Amino acid sequence: MKNCIILDLDGSISDDSVRKKDLKDKLINWRSYFLRAGEDSVIEETYEFVKKIKNVDIIVSTGRPYFSQKITKKWIQENLG
Repeated sequence: MKNCIILDLDGSISDDSVRKKDLKDKLINWRSYFLRAGEDSVIEETYEFVKKIKNVDIIVSTGRPYFSQKITKKWIQENLG
């Protein structure tokens, strides 16, 4: 097996702190939380680390639901290239 690094998306690469406000209500609105994923900023420390990695496969993992797939792919393209 080739060398690889596995990174979780939310909280490791993407800063979901703004969306976490949706989770503080008594009735958690998970749909809203995931649909706002495009608003996340990049966690710069992780991004800089990933940019320096050579000859290693990078696997991005997430527990996001299927309905947020387009938003997630767009965010990755726009923020991680």
